[in-house]
Amino acid sequence: MHEADLKKYSCHYSLSLYNTSIFDWNTTVIRQFLACVSFLVTTLLYIHRLEDAETAKSHLGLVCCMVTILFFAAPLASLLHVIKVKNTDSLPYHLICATFIVSLQWVIYGIILKDKFIQIPNFLGCVLSAFQLSLFIIYPKNTKTYPNVI
Repeated sequence: MHEADLKKYSCHYSLSLYNTSIFDWNTTVIRQFLACVSFLVTTLLYIHRLEDAETAKSHLGLVCCMVTILFFAAPLASLLHVIKVKNTDSLPYHLICATFIVSLQWVIYGIILKDKFIQIPNFLGCVLSAFQLSLFIIYPKNTKTYPNVI
């Protein structure tokens, strides 16, 4: 995909998201959206200004690695709560399973390509997801038992 196509599709999807849900957004969501757009535009301008394509690729790879690691670590925000109450009801089990499987697939793909920018953040994603999945074994969901009626 060419850079012009990438810019066109990025703008299209951003505007579509903005137009379809602007009436449901509160100020926090708008601020978060604007922060993300500002980050993306700043990154794009920075990469576009670099003369050397390899340097640009390396810097963009580092930015993508950091963002990917932050994505994988997001469910860890409720970790303290899970340990305090010894219950995993606040953790999204299916999302964590999917994250583990998909990041494992990306690790394998990164190994095939010998690309550290793919391998490292997705390996960390596997580790973080495996840790979160282990909490479901350590603190199983509480199932309420009901007395037998019959």
